[in-house]
Amino acid sequence: MSERKFRRINPSLGHNPSFGPIPVGQLFPIGISIGVSYLVFEMLLGWGLTWVALFALWGAASWWILTGDKNWKLLNKFVSVPQWTCKFRPCQGLWLNLVYEK
Repeated sequence: MSERKFRRINPSLGHNPSFGPIPVGQLFPIGISIGVSYLVFEMLLGWGLTWVALFALWGAASWWILTGDKNWKLLNKFVSVPQWTCKFRPCQGLWLNLVYEK
């Protein structure tokens, strides 16, 4: 018997979603970069839209270089770890805690 070759029905299977060349996960950070640069360089400093575009592109490119398609690889480094303690406390039900801790 020969091996059966599978036919791909949907050509987008296995690909990450994108909006043109920009991955969808980058749209929100790029929007924040544009908004912050507009707020700072146009509204606060009044430098003009050329500086807004320059710093928005710089911020978007920096974020894209740092994260790429895998935002979680960079952002998961900043999640705080839980504080584990070695203490003994007797087990009590919820009702006992509500009644006796007044």
